[in-house]
Amino acid sequence: MNEIRIQSKYRDKTHENESDLIKKTDILLVSVNEAEREGVLKYILPVPTRDAIINFVHEKINYRIGRLGHHLIAHVESGMGSANQRGSLTTVNDAIQTIRPKLVIMVGVAFGINKKKQKIGDVLVAKSLINYEISRVNSGEKPDTPRDSNPYSGKLLFNVFSSAIDWNHYLSRTQKANVLTGDVLSGEKLIDNLEFCEKLKKMFPKAIGGEMEGTGLSSACINKDIHEWIIIKGICDWADGKKNKRGQPKAAESAMSLVFHVLSERYVFSEQNIYTYTNEVVELENSKYILNARRGSPLWTLNRLRSSLVPMLVKDLKSYKEMGYADDICDAVRKDLNSLQNEISKLPKSYNGGIELNRIFSEFIEYYLKWNSINGTSEDSTKNRIRNRCEIKKRRDELAKVIRVSQQHLNQNMSEINTIEMFQYQEELLNKYPDVFPNFKRAVKRVRKILNAKTVNVEIPTPLFTCF
Repeated sequence: MNEIRIQSKYRDKTHENESDLIKKTDILLVSVNEAEREGVLKYILPVPTRDAIINFVHEKINYRIGRLGHHLIAHVESGMGSANQRGSLTTVNDAIQTIRPKLVIMVGVAFGINKKKQKIGDVLVAKSLINYEISRVNSGEKPDTPRDSNPYSGKLLFNVFSSAIDWNHYLSRTQKANVLTGDVLSGEKLIDNLEFCEKLKKMFPKAIGGEMEGTGLSSACINKDIHEWIIIKGICDWADGKKNKRGQPKAAESAMSLVFHVLSERYVFSEQNIYTYTNEVVELENSKYILNARRGSPLWTLNRLRSSLVPMLVKDLKSYKEMGYADDICDAVRKDLNSLQNEISKLPKSYNGGIELNRIFSEFIEYYLKWNSINGTSEDSTKNRIRNRCEIKKRRDELAKVIRVSQQHLNQNMSEINTIEMFQYQEELLNKYPDVFPNFKRAVKRVRKILNAKTVNVEIPTPLFTCF
């Protein structure tokens, strides 16, 4: 990943009259539960010139208007299911009257039906919807007969989403999410029963998954003569009696990632005469709210410190569990750790993790010195050394957590820290004792190779950020 999105500190503002903005908003985005909402809010950015995601209430429905890529979108939340009082039918119907969109997209989570060909986080793109609730119940053992016609998604939306071959969303370091197209089941039941799920699979063998709100959305759109609508949902479970909410955030973010990818293309809906922002406006706005984390940037370097350098140093410490280092090696390591701490201390006060990082680094150094000061190979000495090494590892884990959490609270820019000086003492340490820290040496070598390339290759711009 080479970008980190920054949540605007002006998350919501209330405006009584936003008619001009609503007229420019041609896309309605619909979600249902909390995980889906969080997925949306990770990607939606403030409206240009407003520096805010506009929040208003109309007819008891809350709306958010923000920017996704080149497009203005209105986000609304429906209740669960299609037919209940706050279900998708009434919510989308009212939202269409308020926003008057040209495109309607439902994004969220669904269940999958084929563990062998699907995985949690894959995204279902509905070609059509199957309302499994409307059927004839036959006598005897004869299976039920479906009685409803299948509404088809908008041709333009389906073609755009199903052909997003350049979309890359990683569910793990090595596993990418896939786009799966086909018929999606929709009904009022929250299915968590393997027997019932198998029954649906026999009735509708071509179905790729199922959900609860699509029927209401499609009915509202068709009733309002909106032909471009679609259901985009990530697989969060298998409706097999083992339902839990752990897969929902991953599935919701995966689906929203695909929506953002498509809306990041300015002319993707040009035939619908959709309002879009120019490339210049989008680039200017992105510079405010998106953090550059490309290879060689300070953020990239600090993340390598979290994920590679310090862990490799701790790993090398384990090989010396019987005795500490010689005094000269210990002093060299301490000098190296102090240099890293010094660079982190230069982070501006606006960075909300700087003080915490300094504390952790100080404790890391403190326990390192305690670990190294223990002499002898007695049972007590060995236990004390192991105990202190465990404390070192705890600080390593704390360091990782602080950096990771801080990435979610970026809000303004900062000048670049000196990543070259950061590694000055590390290189001195490794040059002087090349065989003592083999794992640490390899990690530093990989990072320095990228930084050296960045110094020579001026094509990578200097990024500005406040926190990481």
